[in-house]
Amino acid sequence: MRVAQVVTATDLQPPGPSPSVPWWVERAAPAAAGWAVVYGALVLSWGLGNDWGRPFGDADLPTALLGGLAALCAAAAVAALMTVRVRPGAVRPGLAGTMLWVFAGVLVTVAPGTLTLDLASVFTGHFDAIDWPPFLVKLFAVLGGVLFAGAAVSYRRRLHGACGYCGRFGGSSGERRRWEKAAGYAAVVVPTLGYALPHVLWAIGVPFGVTTKGAAEFSAPETAPALWGLALLAVAAAVLTLGLVMSWGETVPRWIPLVGGRTVPRLLAVIPPLVVAAAITPYGVLGTVAMTAHVTGIHELSAERMGEMEPLGFYITYLTFAAWGATLCAAAVMYHYRTRGACAHCDGHAGLPTTASPSR
Repeated sequence: MRVAQVVTATDLQPPGPSPSVPWWVERAAPAAAGWAVVYGALVLSWGLGNDWGRPFGDADLPTALLGGLAALCAAAAVAALMTVRVRPGAVRPGLAGTMLWVFAGVLVTVAPGTLTLDLASVFTGHFDAIDWPPFLVKLFAVLGGVLFAGAAVSYRRRLHGACGYCGRFGGSSGERRRWEKAAGYAAVVVPTLGYALPHVLWAIGVPFGVTTKGAAEFSAPETAPALWGLALLAVAAAVLTLGLVMSWGETVPRWIPLVGGRTVPRLLAVIPPLVVAAAITPYGVLGTVAMTAHVTGIHELSAERMGEMEPLGFYITYLTFAAWGATLCAAAVMYHYRTRGACAHCDGHAGLPTTASPSR
């Protein structure tokens, strides 16, 4: 006679940490601390008159601001080192993890500045248009953001005894977070209303966020088609984003010839949105800061820079890029967590069954 084994709620224990962990789990925090020391020293050198690699061009940043940035780098290094040895009670978990994520977010969205424009010059072969020292410093800032994000992920996994490879400590791979669909829908609405709609208005001559002269130039026969194309491109990208929260983003609909019914490659669904988010978010954040400085009188933008655009037009564009990038990144990351397969290094990839019986 075969007897079924019943597992009660008291028997359900979260899985322990993996017997082995990826190399970066133990090294991310020390590497982030070392990065912060190097970057802080570079910022201090700018305050002392060194112009090599200044990422903000000829902007005259106050010495006090540069000193504050150097102090922030020191705080970042301390925060990273605090997570190297996880001792429960030694530091508030929420505080340390939050600090690491804040540093990572600032370094990825603010510090790169105009890196997107520099990368466009690289991809198009216009190498003479690149100021190489600031370009390298911006890339170094992105590296810092990646290191601090890795330190934050590593700290969370070690603190909770999660698997070092997948980060799970119980629960199913296919769980849908409550705000996942909200992020996906926002990534559809934001570019449609904030980018496509203004471009359509400009193409038909409506002076929305631009001067009357600018509206006339944008709606000219030689300019309007390009605006229509950009608007349609944004709408098409928004529709594709729906795949991150809809079932057809995991399995190709059967009515599509040749590929219908096949599983969508995960990398094809995740990598393009993350690349786009990494490109447009820093540009949107930097532009929003620049426009705020212009409107408040902290920094004046030249008439050549403003062109026929009004501050409202710039604000709409930059805020759209920032919000679009953030929501697109969130939707892609949640898609990754929802569709990833079982982990080969832990027993918590699918949770524990409530009833287990041997097969007949």
